[in-house]
Amino acid sequence: YNEFAISEMLIAAMEKDNISVRQLAETAELSPTIIQEVRSGMRKNVSLKSFCKILNSMGYTLVAEKNGLRLPLDIRK
Repeated sequence: YNEFAISEMLIAAMEKDNISVRQLAETAELSPTIIQEVRSGMRKNVSLKSFCKILNSMGYTLVAEKNGLRLPLDIRK
């Protein structure tokens, strides 16, 4: 279920931003294979670093939240 949720989130973000796998791979500095595997749910263990690079390259931020305290996770290179 978790792989499905991540892949669906990535598909929705890519569609909203009208960005292709190749464009996203280039801006995130990852291989197109990694992007496509995450997108399709085939990649079972995407690292937090790679996932943050994908999100950050599209202008999104992953946030950890507890009791109203929000901590953006900005993991770069």
